[in-house]
Amino acid sequence: MKILLTILISVVFFSLSSSSFLQNSAFAQMESMRISGYQYPEINSVFNVNVVVDGISRASGGLFDVQLTIYQKDKPTWVVQEGVRDMYSGPNTVKIDLKEGKNPFIAGVPYILEVQHTYIVAEFEFVPVDKSSGVPPPTIETMPSVSPLEQLVNENKELKKQLQDKDAIIMEQIKVIQNLASMIKNTIFVPILNYFTI
Repeated sequence: MKILLTILISVVFFSLSSSSFLQNSAFAQMESMRISGYQYPEINSVFNVNVVVDGISRASGGLFDVQLTIYQKDKPTWVVQEGVRDMYSGPNTVKIDLKEGKNPFIAGVPYILEVQHTYIVAEFEFVPVDKSSGVPPPTIETMPSVSPLEQLVNENKELKKQLQDKDAIIMEQIKVIQNLASMIKNTIFVPILNYFTI
């Protein structure tokens, strides 16, 4: 009876541990994501943006599940559209319909398309324009994107600098403690020792 119970426990333990070890190989491993496209679409139109995904997905069909959200740049809680979509590694086309959504799109107002897969987030800013009004669209300033590797290298440099600064502070504190110990020794212990040695 004890042998059967031991075998049953070891089989359950092995199946649970092997599934947790093999679990990582079943998930998608996205490395980065970039979005490009026309930033001044006509209001009440449909336009496309390109989402380039770098990485390997071991999921069924080689797909990545991503969350798409469109909101006003100045009001991140003002969500216009959102949804989940599957993407492949490489270039993907995302269609944005400016006629649909929870809230209406407004001409001249900047919007952010945010695409997220786990901790990797890519953003694309666009401004719907009304060409019939003759008002030129506002200029969108795009920040250069930093790859995750460059971000890690920069964080590593910053952490090394912080460690060096803290090491210098600790060394200075050690010197102060040594000076204080030397002063205590010279003012308290040396006179007492001299008194007893006479």
